[in-house]
Amino acid sequence: MPTELEKTHRFLAERLPATTVALDGTPGRAEGIVLRSEDGSAIAKARFQDYERTLMRRRTGR
Repeated sequence: MPTELEKTHRFLAERLPATTVALDGTPGRAEGIVLRSEDGSAIAKARFQDYERTLMRRRTGR
């Protein structure tokens, strides 16, 4: 798993370009992925929206 913002965002887009479990059956954009440590002691969610918002703020200086 990449640790830099841009690389992580690219990783998400490459690995999960669309949802595979749409509740209404309509394909669409995935929200993100859930990450877990091997022993399950740490769980995090990598969301497209969060990475995009942070990258935009860094680019615009806001």
